[in-house]
Amino acid sequence: MNCPRCGYNNPETANFCSRCGLQLIKTSGQRRPVAVIFADISGFTPLAEKMDPEEVKDLIDHCLQRLAAVIQKYEGFVDKFIGDCVMAVFGAPVAHEDDPLRAVLAGIDLLKEIKEFNAEKKQ
Repeated sequence: MNCPRCGYNNPETANFCSRCGLQLIKTSGQRRPVAVIFADISGFTPLAEKMDPEEVKDLIDHCLQRLAAVIQKYEGFVDKFIGDCVMAVFGAPVAHEDDPLRAVLAGIDLLKEIKEFNAEKKQ
């Protein structure tokens, strides 16, 4: 399939042009407002520098699982984990009339959850 923008000959299965990135296949979808939360664990890098890599992985995995549970409690969608950060979307793929409120409440509970997590790990 030739790209209409740059003329590059892409494989027929390509969704985007390999040269210029133009979307080749039109997808059906919706535009809707969403609320997005990025929750980054402060102080993680200095802590990780002092620990064994396997311990760091176990610690961060356990922490992010707990944070994901909070997001799911408010029917948010964990879009991705980026190192020690979680990105959550409220309003997609499932929309609620109060998605912004859900995002704010989840954010407050994320702070509570990380405090509890830190208190447990310091014992």
